[in-house]
Parts: sequence; structure tokens; C-alpha cells
Amino acid sequence: MRLDHLYYFNTICKYDNLTRAAEKINISQPALSNSVRQLESEFSVQLFHRTSKGLVLTEAGQIFLSESTIILDQINYLKKKMNEFVAQKSTVNVAVSPLISTIIFPQVFHEFRNQFPNITVNLHEAGSRTNLEEIEKGNGNIDLAIISSDRELEDEDDTNINRIRLCRIPIVCYVSTEHPFAKQPYIDYSMVEGKPIAMLPDDTFVSNYLNKRFDEYGVKPNVVLATSQLSMIQRLIMDNTAISFLYKGNFAASSSIIAVPFKEPIEVGIDLIWNKKQKLLNSTVKFLDFIKDYPLE
Repeated sequence: MRLDHLYYFNTICKYDNLTRAAEKINISQPALSNSVRQLESEFSVQLFHRTSKGLVLTEAGQIFLSESTIILDQINYLKKKMNEFVAQKSTVNVAVSPLISTIIFPQVFHEFRNQFPNITVNLHEAGSRTNLEEIEKGNGNIDLAIISSDRELEDEDDTNINRIRLCRIPIVCYVSTEHPFAKQPYIDYSMVEGKPIAMLPDDTFVSNYLNKRFDEYGVKPNVVLATSQLSMIQRLIMDNTAISFLYKGNFAASSSIIAVPFKEPIEVGIDLIWNKKQKLLNSTVKFLDFIKDYPLE
């Protein structure tokens, strides 16, 4: 049995199509088909049913996929482990949303770097939903992720996810110091009705979460701009063109911008997650231990 045949088999299963798998691996389709036949011959089983709609795993194929995935994951871990040893400089891949990174990482990165100068942190910026999906896949591209969460830790455990609550961060209303809200100790949902709002796109955690809350209170937000560009949102707030809702700490208080809390505080959990089945390198364990004990505010 050859390792490349295991990889070919898993790629076919991933794409459910010989042509697409062959293009991904960059080999000919006949060579790919031949690798499957060699595996079937070696183990005296049929791995796929050939149907008019394509390839369907047999019962033997399902078992082979499950076990071969474990083997390939172990090989990937071994490669990373040996690369770490050869380089003598460790790396940890951390995924985090841009909103959280502006609050969390300035607090922890400097100290972590001082304690572990030989560990490089590769920061991957994407939304919390995307990062959660990447960790659930456990493909090895991401070691840890820091995500926004509206669930409680006592909820039923995730199937593939380990989760630690790092802190809670309030969502606040950012307004110009010239805006009427700036003189209020807090705002409630009814006050938002009709006000021009610059929001993050609907597929982000904060906007999705707030839209549910607005809907609960019967408020229809007047979104004049949806953008992921924080600098643009900040400019609109400072010019008193719109208000916005983000995490406390995303913008520093100044002579032109202020954060106003909700009357009923909205606090979002910030969780550190990793895949239960993915083996962690020493560098990842060190980062995990460091950040979960770090006194985030």
C-alpha cells in the first residue's frame, strides 16, 4: 500500500468526482483510477459503486475512508513535528476575526513574544463563522481560533471542538461626540429606530447577533452602509453621518467619537477553540496555556 494512493483515495472522496480530483492532484484520470484499482486488488474489496451519477462509497469504502483519514492526519502531524524540529523555530497558526484581533492581540502578543521569542504566531484573519468551520474540519491549516460566541459553556459539548471562555466583551453604540446619543448614559433599542447606521455585513457575528435582538424588540434598523472596513465606519461616525455597533475597544474614545452602552447590556463571549482530534504541537500548547491564563479585560 502506497501513501500517495491513500491521498488519492481521500481526494476522490472529498470531491466525489474523478475528474475534479485528478485536476486537484494534477495527475491523469486513468492514473487516478488505476490507484483505486490497486487498492481494491490489494485488499480484495470494492471501494466504490460506479453509478450513472458518479462514485458512491461502499461499506468497505466508508471504513477505508475513516481509517485512512486517521493515517493521513498522523502523517501531516509528523511532517509538522519534524519541520518544527529542523527549523528550531516553532510556529502556531491562530485564526481570529478582525474585530477581536484589535482588542485581544495587542494585549497578549507582546508578552507572549517576550516569553517565547522562538515561536512565530501566524495570524489568520477571518470571521468567527469561517474560523469555527475551519476548526471543525480539522485540516491542520489552523491550530487554534478565537471566536465570538452567544452560547454558554454549560451547553452541550461540540462534537469536534474543545472550547475555553477567555472573556466577555460588551457591544456598544459608537457615535460622534456631536450626536444626541453622546449625552445619554445609555441607549435602548427603541432609540435606534430610524437612525442612520453603518453596520458590518450581515454574515458577520456582530450584525447577525444584533439583527436578532432588533427583531425581538420590533426595531427595523436603518442601515445606510454595510461594510467590513472599520476605517470607513469610523469616518462616518466621526463625521456624524451614522452610528454603529461594535465591540467596546474597537475604537478608542476621543474628542470626536464616544461609546454608549445599551441599557440592557449586551455581552458576547470570546472563546478559544481547537479541534479535539487534531494533535497539537508544543508551540500550540504553549500558546494555548498562555492565553487561557492571561488576564484579559
